[in-house]
Amino acid sequence: MFPESLVPSRIGALALSVALTILATSAVHSPIAALLACLIAALAWRAGGLYAIGVALASIPVLAHFDPFLGALPEDARWVRLAMLFAAGTATGLAARVAMRHGHDDAWGDGHPDLPPSSRTPSVERLMRDHALGRAVERDVIERLLVDAQQSLGADDVTLWMRTDEGTARPLLTIPAGAQRDRKTNPSAQALVAWSVEQGIVTANQDSDACALIAAPVGAAHDAQSGGALTLYAADRLRLAPTVRQELAAHAARLGALLGLLRDGRETRQYRGKAELLARAAERVQSSHDVAGLGHAVCDAALEVSGGTRAAFIVWDEREEKGSVTSVSMGHAVPAGFEVTSSSFVGTSCRERQRFTVSEVDAASQYAVFGETEPNRRLGSLAVVPLVRDSRPLGAIAVEGEEAGQLTAVESSLLLLLSSVSAAAFVNVRHLERATVESRTDPLTRLANRRVFDERLRQHLAECDRNGQVLSLILADLDHFKQVNDTYGHTAGDRVLAAVAASAKRTIRGIDLCTRYGGEELAILLPQTPMERAREVAERIRRSFESARVEVDGRVIAVTASFGVASFPTSTGRHDSLFSAADRALYEAKKAGRNCVRCADESNFAVNA
Repeated sequence: MFPESLVPSRIGALALSVALTILATSAVHSPIAALLACLIAALAWRAGGLYAIGVALASIPVLAHFDPFLGALPEDARWVRLAMLFAAGTATGLAARVAMRHGHDDAWGDGHPDLPPSSRTPSVERLMRDHALGRAVERDVIERLLVDAQQSLGADDVTLWMRTDEGTARPLLTIPAGAQRDRKTNPSAQALVAWSVEQGIVTANQDSDACALIAAPVGAAHDAQSGGALTLYAADRLRLAPTVRQELAAHAARLGALLGLLRDGRETRQYRGKAELLARAAERVQSSHDVAGLGHAVCDAALEVSGGTRAAFIVWDEREEKGSVTSVSMGHAVPAGFEVTSSSFVGTSCRERQRFTVSEVDAASQYAVFGETEPNRRLGSLAVVPLVRDSRPLGAIAVEGEEAGQLTAVESSLLLLLSSVSAAAFVNVRHLERATVESRTDPLTRLANRRVFDERLRQHLAECDRNGQVLSLILADLDHFKQVNDTYGHTAGDRVLAAVAASAKRTIRGIDLCTRYGGEELAILLPQTPMERAREVAERIRRSFESARVEVDGRVIAVTASFGVASFPTSTGRHDSLFSAADRALYEAKKAGRNCVRCADESNFAVNA
């Protein structure tokens, strides 16, 4: 056994394997492949060669087809170089593993063979977290990309700038490391970077400067705004190629993709266990068929993925700049139907299409989540995410926590994913509801159509059988309507129909149903209304028609109608005879000179004057 002083430590062995692997990536020029090779080396070091080889074999075809940094290489060369790279990573990891076996035993080594394998072998994630190697590997991969950018662009130096929480950008990493940063350019580097980040464009200093300072925005593809910038400096601008801006933008895009990948990897631990919940929640949301059902499904899903105390689903009216609480979770102090003001947290989120997360609500502050008149309740944290579709705000999801820190940026990000699914489902539900309404509504009069009449007639008759109730039916037919069309034209006839339909709808109760049954014929259902009462309603409608004056092109058109009334079971005890009874009464009204009401007799449809 070697002396303990000559045996590399755990960290030294892994650091050696990582360093050797990074050196082996020079032929590939892919930071993604380099990072994966480092992980393979670590896996070989701690778990053995079979695990590392399995991961390598599974990764090679994926990277060969989808790694953007390998696009310039021929396909055969990609496979060969990736195989050599992962082989080098596996070899260096195994070398470190062999060296470790000659060292002293510890709690994670073979000195405790009685421990199960899951206890003796720490995961790569835990290893990188415990020893802070993850950040070191990330920095090295970023440095390699910056070195490649500096050399290929012919720049004196390149600098990665990242935006801080305060919104300003600061230099994070410069290649080469000793390059001077405080140079006098017009505009300054800070101003140039700020403009590039804000506008999302490649920009440069004045052409009058002998030097060149060019900035390109850096951000992951799914970021709403760039998270930083990549700057290039050359003391002699004439030395740069004419296409340097396009090339710098390409390097910035690669760097943004890498930073997004690294960031997503760090956040994966925080999202662990939530992906399945989010998938199930999205499935429930997408299966909703109306806005009310969608709202309840969204509230349940929001609480499930965020762990909040209560949730609300809001529908926003962009034109009116106000909204309404459509659904709330059980126990919410704010009721459904509560009006959401433009200046509230939710209103601001909808107007600005921006999410808000308050991890610790100041107890002394008065937060108007929905509006000034909302009920008082315990509020420790808050997350509000808007529902946006095609840049239009549709609504929002508001989740509240009673404890401070209960809702953080992680929960807000999960709610943002849920909001994208909910926005799509909301649009689909709205289209479905609109299509349903259109299929059941007469387009000219906006009354219910014959399909709705038939459905409601069956329902009401069934209720009459169960509960012993009565149902009355009024049929109205406009008098001499053909003459109106022939004399004034069909446009005037449409105006007359729309006017009498609106008049009839204003005269009846909310539980009654007025439909356009045919061309100029209206059918009105009056549940829980006996014959005599139905006759009075018909007479009121007749008088409203008679007093109406429809003006078309300066000419006034007089309108009258004939009415037939029948009642179940007074006029007939058979379901299929109620309409016939009312129709026979209508015929009698026309025979009597029109513009009158007649009722069907219970035995033989004789008419009562």
